[in-house]
Amino acid sequence: MKNVSAIRHYRVGGIPFRIELESPWIPMEYTEPVKRRIENAAAGLAQPVLPVRAGDKEPYRTLIQSREEFIPERTARMLDLSAIEPFLDEAPGNERFRLVIHDTQEEPFDTDQDNGLILEAKDSQPYFKVYRRPEGTWFKISSGMAPSLGCLLVSKDLATADYYPASGMSGGRVTSMLDMVLRVMFSYIPVSDPILLFHSSVIAKDGEAVMFLGASGTGKSTHSRLWLENIPGTELVNDDNPVVRIQDGKVYVYGTPWSGKTPCYRNIRVPLKAIVRLSQAPENSIARETGIHAYAALVGSVSQIRWERKVMDATTAAASRLVAAVPVYSMRCLPDPEAASVCGNGIGMLVKMNV
Repeated sequence: MKNVSAIRHYRVGGIPFRIELESPWIPMEYTEPVKRRIENAAAGLAQPVLPVRAGDKEPYRTLIQSREEFIPERTARMLDLSAIEPFLDEAPGNERFRLVIHDTQEEPFDTDQDNGLILEAKDSQPYFKVYRRPEGTWFKISSGMAPSLGCLLVSKDLATADYYPASGMSGGRVTSMLDMVLRVMFSYIPVSDPILLFHSSVIAKDGEAVMFLGASGTGKSTHSRLWLENIPGTELVNDDNPVVRIQDGKVYVYGTPWSGKTPCYRNIRVPLKAIVRLSQAPENSIARETGIHAYAALVGSVSQIRWERKVMDATTAAASRLVAAVPVYSMRCLPDPEAASVCGNGIGMLVKMNV
């Protein structure tokens, strides 16, 4: 057994889990500005939002907002866990799963003959193949830039995730893969809890949250920004992958460590008031959906494990309960301030625009 250099306990969406790092991987230490942001995010305070775009020099998926904020002693084997540090669990127990990041110099299994191959996801980024083997489910991960990004093994009982980085991967690349691996594990959670991981941008106002759904490029983040800039009292909860959980007949949306290119990692839980599916149009209008139309409006934005029947059945049941508990709307909109006003008034928030 290899040496474990660090064990960290976390809780996201009310789900406790732990991350184990095998030597020589170690957690990065943080400079004082980064430590303050982590503390603020853990307390649920809004964090500065950077206009990060492809090619910008500032790193994203992190609370480190400039290269100068890395510690001088940074090495290639350090993992920047700042995005998940706000979710440290001070009282760990009954952990749902553990994620082990291994140090490996060779592939842990042979895929040459595609033995057990059940799925090849060619349209995702990164790409991955899924294999069903006696020990569990294997994910073979790659991208156009990297022939191999390593392998992930999810145990049959869903209690352990073993990630084996490809030889030569840097700490930055492994940190990015950690993002994906954790989201994969949360996609399995509906088997035991009515929890759904959404592709969505979420704002909160007056203690209630609104989720914006839509196909990539529809303008979910843009619509959240319109609320933030034009409606007083609006806060960003998450800008990419929030968790929705049904508890005691109530529905809550949680901040998570997965917020796309917006460094918004808030450890908060907010009651969910409405779900709005956006589409681009030459005018602003909103209408409530019911029944199967409401279900269809949201289910496509749920992160799902489609090749496991028990996971799909549990996800479908949780989505059906969500539709019954929270109103769902369809909104045709322009990327202008009026869209935020039409949306807010349409869902009953009676918003007032900045003058």
